[in-house]
Parts: sequence; C-alpha cells; structure tokens
Amino acid sequence: MTAEVRQIVIVGSGDCGTRAALGLRELGFDGKVVLVGEEHEEPYERPVLSKGLLAGSDGELRRIATREALAEAGIEWISGTRAVRINSDFRTTTLVEGREIRYDRLLLCTGSRARQLPVPGHQDVYTVRSAADAAQLRSSLVAGARVLVMGGGFIGLEVAASAVGRGCEVTVVEFAHKLMARVVPSPVARVLHDRHVTEGVDMRLGVSCVSVERMNGTLLTYLDDGSVAEADLVVAGVGAIPNTELAATAGLPISNGIAVDQHLRTADAVIYAAGDCCSVPHPLYGGSRIRLESWNNALAQAKVAAINLLDGSAGYDAVPSFWSDQYDLTLHVKGLHGAATRLVSRRRRDGNEVHFGIDDQGRVVCASCVATGNALGREMLLADRLIAQQATPPAPALSDPDTDLRSLLR
Repeated sequence: MTAEVRQIVIVGSGDCGTRAALGLRELGFDGKVVLVGEEHEEPYERPVLSKGLLAGSDGELRRIATREALAEAGIEWISGTRAVRINSDFRTTTLVEGREIRYDRLLLCTGSRARQLPVPGHQDVYTVRSAADAAQLRSSLVAGARVLVMGGGFIGLEVAASAVGRGCEVTVVEFAHKLMARVVPSPVARVLHDRHVTEGVDMRLGVSCVSVERMNGTLLTYLDDGSVAEADLVVAGVGAIPNTELAATAGLPISNGIAVDQHLRTADAVIYAAGDCCSVPHPLYGGSRIRLESWNNALAQAKVAAINLLDGSAGYDAVPSFWSDQYDLTLHVKGLHGAATRLVSRRRRDGNEVHFGIDDQGRVVCASCVATGNALGREMLLADRLIAQQATPPAPALSDPDTDLRSLLR
C-alpha cells in the first residue's frame, strides 16, 4: 500500500459503497474512511424493495451495516447529504451544505435513479428506488386497488406479482411485444407471461403510455393504441438513469455511466467508480463497455474497488448475474442475452429448462431459466463457470440432460 493513501472517501452508501468501505477494513487499511450517503436510513440491501418488502412477506429492511457497526469499523458515515462537486486539483469533494472533504482516493458509488415516464402526468406515477419509495407504495397496495404497472422488466413484474399477492387488480403495459425482451429468450419470457396471466394480470404488450390524467380520484392512462386504462395508482418500472452529474463536475468522461477501465479507475488516476453508476469494458464480451444494475454486480465491483483503492491491480471480470422472484418462481440470468446469436435449450427430466445463449464462435455467453424456488440453482452455477471459461461445448452435449455440465468445463 502506498503510504500517501491515508484518507479514502466513498460517495454513495448503498450496497456497493458500503461494502467497499467495509472491504477496505477487511484488507487491513488503517487510514480514515469516509462514507457519504443521501439517505438517513442505515445502509440496506435494495433487492427486497420490490420483492418481499413490497409484498409484505419480508417486512424488514436487510441492513448491510448498522450505525454502530460502521463506527466500530472506524468508518465515518455522513448521512442525509450528498456530494455536489469534485475539485480534482485540490482533491476535495464538496457536500451540498458546503462542507469540503479531502481525499487521497475517491470512490464514486452514486448509483442510479428511476427513469420517469416521459409523458404529461408523470408526477402522479410511483417509482421504486428507495426504502421510502417502497413504504409509500406498499401503503397503497390494498385489496381491491386497481394497479397499472408501466414496464415489463424486472421491477415492473416484481411489483405486479407483489400487488397481486396483496389482492390488487393488476394491469401491466409493456411497449415491446414480449416481456423482458432485452434480458431473456422467448421461452423464458413466455413462462413468466403465462404465470402472470394465470394470476389474473391483464397483460397489454406492444403499447406505450401517451399521458396520465387524474380525474375524480381515478388515474386515466391513455395508451397509443387508443385505449384508456383506469387505475387507482400507476407504477413505472421503465429503467434507470446513472447518476453521473458529480463525476461530470471533475470533467470525467461519461459513456452510459461514468467511464472506467477494467480496474474501475476513471480518467483521473485517484478516482474510481463502481456499481450502477459506471460502465466498464468487459473481457468476456470483447471489451464492450457495459453498465449493469444488479445486486451481484454491486458486490463484485465493491471487492475490486476496495483492492484497487489500495493500489492493487484486480480486474473486473465477473459474469453478469441477475435474479427475480415472482410468485413462487425464481428467474435466474447469467451473462448477457444480447451477446447470443442462437439458443440451445436443455430440458430436464422434471420438465424444467435451462436456455443457453451461444455466440458466433460457439462460446456460451449467457444462460437463463425460471423454476420454482432454487430448483435449477446447481445448473446455473455451472452455467456461470461455462461463461467465465468462455467454453465452447458441442450443442448436442449442452442440450442433453444426461450430460453432466461439469464434463463440459475446461
């Protein structure tokens, strides 16, 4: 460790930032660590917000660390504020109230914010990005409430399932002609679609919202097919925007997020970025710059960032990994669906399927499945290894349920 690194500042106290701070201590760093967060809530995990917390099956936030635990680790946690400026010449970051904090190394974990519906009336639409958002929405998800969900991706479908579980009448509107079009192949999308329909969800695919209007206590959502959907509340799950404004004040390059190298270093040698806010060249996908919004990614990048803040040389190469809980089903996704050019499906004797995506070179670049609980957990762990090894197994062996996936590893 370079002796000059005596104070490290981390902006963002979500999953990535908090775990990076704790990781510095685990690596033996004995200098000062300052963690800056916008929320007053003690750092918590976010996946539960649109799953158990919203549904009511898991009523407590899952804390990453309490205030006492952070203090015990010697981490100065500054909550309820945000950094608004970086002065890279003087190595300081300025908080909104004017306080300046000096750094030897700076890690930006500024995350992302929910994308608003770009239509008139968007101010009457819920989004789910924080514990406060989830608590507010949950109070409105009462039996009989008519809920319109805009977006058929992870957040939208999790909210829909949670609302159904609370006795609401649910409609999902998705502009694409299938659910989760950019993330999973058609067979997986079809399983999810059919399950939501079975649960009573009104699925409207291939249509978009034009405007939202409040009239006599009812929200009227005008769609581009000419129809009007009535609801008591509207929830948008239409993606997220990386929070790059702070990085921009230091003149750092932005490319679908704060642009970092494989070591999570920005163009400024002492400033790093990790988590939802940054895009990184991924060695498994030809060095293509990708930005991931997932809990697994936040944890993986937190480890890499902690090492490199202390002048390590760890490279980020984790296989992208996502999951979603909807009803009693669990969706697992490994790798990037968009990198595949053909699909190889493996149907097990119990009827469950794993779908592997193969690229033009025959490499396994992604895999996905949906099943009850963790029934396919072992297969997905092995799929992760196949992707990490850039394995090129014969398609017949990959699709054969009697072939042990371990035999296809290098």
